[in-house]
Amino acid sequence: MKQVLHWSAWSPTNKTTFLFTFERVMRRLWGWNTRLTPDYLKRLLGEQPLS
Repeated sequence: MKQVLHWSAWSPTNKTTFLFTFERVMRRLWGWNTRLTPDYLKRLLGEQPLS
């Protein structure tokens, strides 16, 4: 992944900003994942369609 992003060419400020943003996004996703229950999904998406 570092090669795809050309990480070595990034300034320290850009690296810090990227890592900070990545950490914030991952925390939000983790928090959402802990609340992702079948009841919550049913309220959010409705009943599961019949196959």
